[in-house]
Amino acid sequence: MTRIGPYEILRELGRGAMGIVYPGARPQIQRHVAIKTIQLHPSFSAAQQAVLQERFRREARASGALSHPNIVAIYHIGDHEAHPYIVMEYVEGRALVDLFDGRALWEGSVFDGLRQVAKALDYAHNKGIVHRDVKPGNILASENGAFKIGDFGSPR
Repeated sequence: MTRIGPYEILRELGRGAMGIVYPGARPQIQRHVAIKTIQLHPSFSAAQQAVLQERFRREARASGALSHPNIVAIYHIGDHEAHPYIVMEYVEGRALVDLFDGRALWEGSVFDGLRQVAKALDYAHNKGIVHRDVKPGNILASENGAFKIGDFGSPR
């Protein structure tokens, strides 16, 4: 796959339980993005697939309703070959889980990052949205020191 909708796919960035994330680009406006797709196991029934696809779309709508500097921005939701995808802000950096790779982290940066995450969660909760899967793999530490929460999907 080299395109999803109007977006060029550059490579695979990561895989989760049900999705694949790709860095991509929209050449017409020179915007780099992250594109999350859903991967459904072929053994799932049509009803199970429909439920999971609706959950995926619900994640996009919930995240898209939020505008906070510490929450990954959602730009677009679409369908490509009958599979939904979410186009979101590309965060240059690493997931928090990858920062705990045996090297010491500067305590101040971790506390500052957790403070940023807490403010973002408070903002989301005040909007009636609960994350339900806060973990180091869903928190991105950007190169400029901002921590951003992503993946507002359900772990269930």
